[in-house]
Amino acid sequence: MKPFTSKWLYVSAAVAVIFFLSTVINIEAADTKAKPPTATPSKYTQEKNSKTAIVRCETVKHMVSGASLAVGNIVSTKGYYLPGDGGQGTYAVRAKNVDDVDNGGKIILLDNGNVAELITDETVNVKQFGAKGDGITDDTVAFQNMFSANYKKFYIPKGDYSVNKQICNYKLNPLAHDIEIFGDGSGQTKLKLQDNVITGDGQRLFTIMAAEGNAFTVCLHDMHIDMNRTNNHGLVDVSGDRYALQHCHAIGVYPADNAPATVLAYNLSFFDLIGDGLGLSGNSTQSYDTVTVHDIVSKGRKGTRSDICLTGDFNSVTVYDCDLDSLETEVNRPAAGRKRRFSANNVVTRQRLDFGAKKDVEDGNRWEYTINNVVSSSLMALRFCKCTYFNCKFELGKKFVVADSDAYFTGCEIGMADNYVYGDTQRGLITATNKQNSSLHFNHCTIKFSGSKPLIYKEAPVNLARHDRYGLSFDSCSIDATGTASDVCLVRAGDVMLINNRIKLNGYSFVSFGKILSDIHCESTGNSVTGNGYILTPPIESSNNSGFSLVSKNNSTQTLGNAVNFTRYDKLTARRGGSGNLVDVLEIDELRNGSEPTTGKWIKGQKVYNSNPATKKRIKGWVCTKSGHAGNAKFSQF
Repeated sequence: MKPFTSKWLYVSAAVAVIFFLSTVINIEAADTKAKPPTATPSKYTQEKNSKTAIVRCETVKHMVSGASLAVGNIVSTKGYYLPGDGGQGTYAVRAKNVDDVDNGGKIILLDNGNVAELITDETVNVKQFGAKGDGITDDTVAFQNMFSANYKKFYIPKGDYSVNKQICNYKLNPLAHDIEIFGDGSGQTKLKLQDNVITGDGQRLFTIMAAEGNAFTVCLHDMHIDMNRTNNHGLVDVSGDRYALQHCHAIGVYPADNAPATVLAYNLSFFDLIGDGLGLSGNSTQSYDTVTVHDIVSKGRKGTRSDICLTGDFNSVTVYDCDLDSLETEVNRPAAGRKRRFSANNVVTRQRLDFGAKKDVEDGNRWEYTINNVVSSSLMALRFCKCTYFNCKFELGKKFVVADSDAYFTGCEIGMADNYVYGDTQRGLITATNKQNSSLHFNHCTIKFSGSKPLIYKEAPVNLARHDRYGLSFDSCSIDATGTASDVCLVRAGDVMLINNRIKLNGYSFVSFGKILSDIHCESTGNSVTGNGYILTPPIESSNNSGFSLVSKNNSTQTLGNAVNFTRYDKLTARRGGSGNLVDVLEIDELRNGSEPTTGKWIKGQKVYNSNPATKKRIKGWVCTKSGHAGNAKFSQF
């Protein structure tokens, strides 16, 4: 008689075989008939679908042709076209509904009349919709089908994806939920627009729009997008440089009315753009709460649009660690009593840096920009905002314009590229207008410029002051203007303060005033000038009974008498103005010499202090008693 335990083992083995045959079926590539299982069901299948048959298929094609698939089956594929190609998925077999349409991914019609519906949480993979990512196959339809499905997270695995038109368009069916689109990294997941496929303006690759009332969050990361501008070259206008199809963006985001959006974009790269790379658009009702953009790289731009372009109403914007051709903001005016903030850190822009706000704004609700460690070849405009720059470098190849704003530069470098060309209407390297009482302040900056026009041209009329109010100031800067061929290095029609600067000149005045239309204040203290030039040239004319106030102390010049270049003595000695206007005030006492001056230009009342009183019988200095050039000006001791 055989042992009982041996008989029990035979019975147990038979039961186990029957159990697996009833729960797991494998459909092989060469034979779609059911065969014994080769592996036990997954833990999920054991716990959640213990009574549901699990069918394992090599590919989607084999699943479609599986005649034995029945309603209620769960199908697991090893790939879309081939096992291991990244398109594997899990599907639920159900009866076909009237409105079911095969989209190659979420819904797949089976040959037996049933439907296989993709099972996933919130994330879907474009290879589950048939994309190959081989750089040859046109994957446009696979992307369109994926984004048309109602998912929240869209994964684009490593690969080279070729597309011929817009692949994501939520304009007709706006999103009622958040969305995330991501890949395996900007060096791994690559999308490229095919040659000669852009046929009209506004053909964005991605259009992401929120449904009414949905304050959605958009997250975009870890992809490379090549818009192939070079091989869509038939789309330029007559200028040969600017694209008429300027709104053919790579990514465009659009919030819903009165439902602020939140955007996070990082680890993206763009190449050969037509329109914007990342364009966030809005208006007074379509707004953004928080926008964070970092680790964006863009190269190959030749048009006039921007790699990152922000237009509309924003609460706060942060951009950092980006390498771009251009960055642009055109933000709406903040609501009364509110301040909006923009910060940029460690950003390179090779073509354009353009910060500004729409419409006139008041002092109490201007945008505040803080810019740190930014390198740019052009600062195009600052409009209606307060901008603070720390440790930035501007190697200018194009114009540097400051318009209608307050700009504070600390520890910055400003220079001109060798190929710098002035614009036809450009009046200075830096042009500042005054519709909103714009001001410029430079602190511990290094400035080197040359050319045929001034460093700064500041339009008139202005009635401004110094550091504590709007105006123009240079404090502890190193300024090299020896390469300029202009009559003056700086033209200013408003208040100026110069403190402790080191200035190199080449025969011109660093500051020169034209005709003044309002009272002007100027202070020059502790400056050192080398080369043949003057610190400043006072105004030679005035109107509106305007007055001029000049305080000049403790300056040193290479040539005695070159602190101030007086060209019209009579204009500065006569009292002008009625009640409330300035009387010309000249306080110039910084000059030091061992004897009565014999060079320079002098104005009555100007003092020269004795630099060696011990050898000059305790003479404190000399005061000019008659204005004039050296030789005819008169002095007396004091």
